[in-house]
Amino acid sequence: MSPTAAAPPGITDVMAGHVQIMFDTTQSVLPHVQDNRVRPLGITSASRLPLASDIPTIAESGLAGYEAIAWNGFLVPKNTPGAIVEKLNSEVVRTLSEPEMKERFLKLGATSRSTTPDEFASYIANEIAKWGRVVRESGAKVE
Repeated sequence: MSPTAAAPPGITDVMAGHVQIMFDTTQSVLPHVQDNRVRPLGITSASRLPLASDIPTIAESGLAGYEAIAWNGFLVPKNTPGAIVEKLNSEVVRTLSEPEMKERFLKLGATSRSTTPDEFASYIANEIAKWGRVVRESGAKVE
């Protein structure tokens, strides 16, 4: 089940007391936090979110260096010509810098960050290495 599909029943179970703790995206849980139906323990990003600035980060709460975020990005087939990749990236960066788009992200409790294609490829490689290590060290298995 995808995290998005699991969010509504998971939040319902937290509110009902069937589940004691849950990690989810800000977009999914913030309305329930604002209505005082769930209590936030911490934000998993490296810095506080503007829309929820009163909620400390997990790192601020004592787990130094902790960061686990849900992220999205634009990907194209491997052999896409460089000029097309650069043009697409340029348009995405331009769109994300528009005040209306920034405001839409903020209202969702999200942030956006523009990168170059090489920076994004490096970010993905680092995420794979980081979470691969977590899986190996924890002994987690797919069931």
